[in-house]
Amino acid sequence: MISAAKLQENAEDSARLRATITAAHQRLQSAIAEVEKDGLLNDSQREFAIKKAREKEVPKIIEVLNKIQDIAKATRGQQRYWESADFVLAQTMFSEAPSIHATVSMAKRQELVGMSGPLLALTFQDAKDTQNFALMNLVLSVRAQRLQAGEDSDHLGGNEAFSLNGVEIPGQRQALAALTAIDTDRKLAETAFSAANGTRIDPAGKLVNARTQQQAERMSKEAAGAGT
Repeated sequence: MISAAKLQENAEDSARLRATITAAHQRLQSAIAEVEKDGLLNDSQREFAIKKAREKEVPKIIEVLNKIQDIAKATRGQQRYWESADFVLAQTMFSEAPSIHATVSMAKRQELVGMSGPLLALTFQDAKDTQNFALMNLVLSVRAQRLQAGEDSDHLGGNEAFSLNGVEIPGQRQALAALTAIDTDRKLAETAFSAANGTRIDPAGKLVNARTQQQAERMSKEAAGAGT
């Protein structure tokens, strides 16, 4: 599982690379427009000039596009991890030091194993209110073990008392935004390459691209705002 911080870093790199492709595409469009309005050129000369303009910018676009696709490939598959609140919660720790986390977890687990159902539910709710995510995860783990051992769900406080509804785990929203931004950058970069290479895009496709561009900008801002 790639960390939220690393995904945000990848999203920033992807956005920067996409901006490079956008600039190259715009330069190419301007060059082609100049050629097309030059009344002194015949069709053959105009075609040759446009070809030279493409040969100047398209290789640059391909080079950058490959980097964007590498980022997208490296982060592909991360969505399923970050979409699961249970999985993300399971990664939280009492301390960044593994030895301390292990010691605290062991002591807390011993306490939780012997708690009554109502007290276990209150402990979970308190952890939820105070955003003690590691304790929330431990309570859920102990409860699951006790259920597997045959204890009745109602005796252990009922399922609703242990719901993760409304819980926002640190990094989850930002990681998902970063992943969306990375994939959107890839799509936009591939579209820009197709257009720069001379592939025609229909009006409906242009509208989709415009909306995708707006989404990319919004997602990039949300991903970048994770640390604020």
